[in-house]
Amino acid sequence: MPPDLHELRDKAQLLLDELLKNEYAGLSGKVEAMHARTTGVQGDFGTYGHIAVVVMDSPEAAYDFKLLEKISSIIVNNVAGINRVVYDITQK
Repeated sequence: MPPDLHELRDKAQLLLDELLKNEYAGLSGKVEAMHARTTGVQGDFGTYGHIAVVVMDSPEAAYDFKLLEKISSIIVNNVAGINRVVYDITQK
């Protein structure tokens, strides 16, 4: 993984950990940054950024759309270089 992806992943992971600790005690998750890039819109500007993949340890979290929306918004709005968040709901 290129160094910039490590940095993006680490920033997104810190935000996820903080959110879960403060508002969803007992849940945990992991963030990975993909090599793939995607276009998006933030405010009035087009963006070209990486994709963050979020994997939650609890299967129930995949159906908590309020939580998923909050995670996505926090990561996209606070980690420059990530403009899309996807959730991996593949069972272990």
